[in-house]
Amino acid sequence: MNSFKRIEDAGDLTGKTALVRVDFNVPMADGKVTDDTRLRAALETVQTLRTQGAKVALLAHFGRPKGERVPEMSLAPIAHAFEAVLGSPVAFAADCKGPGVAEAIEALPPAGVILLENTRYYAGEEQNDPALAEEIAKLGDIYVNDAFSAAHRAHVSTVGLAQLLPAYAGKSMERELDTLDAGHRQVRRVHRELRNAVDEGRDCGIALARADAAHVREAEASRGELGHEHVRDEQGRVSHVLNVALLDA
Repeated sequence: MNSFKRIEDAGDLTGKTALVRVDFNVPMADGKVTDDTRLRAALETVQTLRTQGAKVALLAHFGRPKGERVPEMSLAPIAHAFEAVLGSPVAFAADCKGPGVAEAIEALPPAGVILLENTRYYAGEEQNDPALAEEIAKLGDIYVNDAFSAAHRAHVSTVGLAQLLPAYAGKSMERELDTLDAGHRQVRRVHRELRNAVDEGRDCGIALARADAAHVREAEASRGELGHEHVRDEQGRVSHVLNVALLDA
């Protein structure tokens, strides 16, 4: 069973601010969001935190500004788009650290939401710079990672903050991790079954085929949680491990 902390584990968050890493690197054209799928994916996490009493400060990147303030890569238009999706006001801060941002968060009403400016405007973001992490961490009381697609990167907004604040998985991240964990448990079960098949003189190929087909069905059922690319990736990884298990057996 996964041992990571979930938002519910944080308890009552009244008067506290949650720094939430989201994936808002969305497609845009003429300054407008053309696909709000990733914005909608953050809704459950944001609303859960608000229900628990927290103010929500969203952290995200857009494009590859490489440590420069590129106006075309500002998150300001995305704040407007997320406001429409959320159905509640979403403030915008023109930076992701500093006194001005702290004041903007302080000015939020209870359960208010604010989107901070592109974290990649600072080169230290992609370098997981400790000084930048400390500056951003000052803005919140807890850290929530809901950006599974960016979680493999050792950046300030994905790793550095988690080392400085109590850290929790967002609702989308939670589903991703639970689904992957289920797949890994299946691999371990199949490995044991294959070894038993060898020990008992049963047909390993049939055992493998049945197990692989069962996992594909489970992955397809989870498509809405993981997304098409992640499902295919997980199927490939599990099929590979199953075949290795058969060879090892």
